[in-house]
Amino acid sequence: MKWQSINQDTPFSKLCIHGKRAYKGILQAAGNIFKYIDRNGGIMEELLVYMILFYEGFVTEIEYHKRLDELFLTTPEDDDLLYLEWETDIGKAIIYVRTHIDYKNLDMEQFGRILMNKLNVVYKNCPDIKYFASQMYRLWESLPGNIQNIEPFWTLCYADDPLAWGDEKQTRDIYEHMLRY
Repeated sequence: MKWQSINQDTPFSKLCIHGKRAYKGILQAAGNIFKYIDRNGGIMEELLVYMILFYEGFVTEIEYHKRLDELFLTTPEDDDLLYLEWETDIGKAIIYVRTHIDYKNLDMEQFGRILMNKLNVVYKNCPDIKYFASQMYRLWESLPGNIQNIEPFWTLCYADDPLAWGDEKQTRDIYEHMLRY
């Protein structure tokens, strides 16, 4: 008795159960499936980060395309990546990502880690905390509504409050704490 999946390009295709090896084959296939899911997880979260940062002027179109190419080369079977590889209009690409992501199942941990990692670079390269703070508030306004009021994203909205009474150190401390997410 043999059983193989139809798609030969994924780890699912390695599923082959024959006689007494059935249990071992099932366990091996399950492991391959989880590796496949882990490897492909977070793609849309990362693309959403890049799109938001591009829209706000923190990454260039070249940086976005470079990362898109890297993601596509590791997961060429991903239909979203294929579409975005072919899309030459960055405006349409932004709309595609923003309308095709499943916001209810957005991995906020993954999204947050990617976003804070990218913002940390921006923070280190921006000596003017007031300018950085104004940019972070604008960025907060661009975030999906379902995560705006959740930490660490909410911090983007209020971290500049101490600047109102001249406390630059406290503002930096708040941002630095957020960026360690």
